[in-house]
Amino acid sequence: MFTLSENFSRFLQKPAIRTETAKHLLDVADLIAVPGTEMKDIENTLKHYRIDSIDHVKIESIDLLISYAHFILEDSVITETEAYDFEALKRIFRIREGEFLRYRGLDVREILRKEFLRIYSDAFVDRKEEIEKVNLQALFDLS
Repeated sequence: MFTLSENFSRFLQKPAIRTETAKHLLDVADLIAVPGTEMKDIENTLKHYRIDSIDHVKIESIDLLISYAHFILEDSVITETEAYDFEALKRIFRIREGEFLRYRGLDVREILRKEFLRIYSDAFVDRKEEIEKVNLQALFDLS
C-alpha cells in the first residue's frame, strides 16, 4: 500500500484529532500511519465496527482530510511529501474528484479563500506562490 510521512503521524497525535474523530476512523487512520499496512487490515478494522466498506465512512474521511489540509497549511507551504500523503489518503478512502466540493464545499472554499488572500495580499505572486496555488488546487482536485 502507501507509506505516509511522519507528518501524518504528528497530525494524528493532535489532541483535537484524538478527541473529535470517530473511534473507528481514528483506528483506521492510525493503521494507515503504520508502514506495511494493507487494505485488508483496514477492512478488518472496519468489520470490527460492523462497517462493510470504506465507502461508508466517506464523509468522515473527507472531514479528516480537511483537518489534515488545515494542519498542512499551518506553515503556508504544501511540501511534496504532504501532497503525496494527501493524494494517498484520497486513494485509500476512495475520495473521487468533486467529492470535496459536493460534501464539504463551504470548508474547501474557506481554505481556498484564506490561502488565496495570503498569496495575493501583496499584489505580487512569485514563483513559490504560483506553485503553492497549484498544489492547493490539486489537494481538492480543482483545475
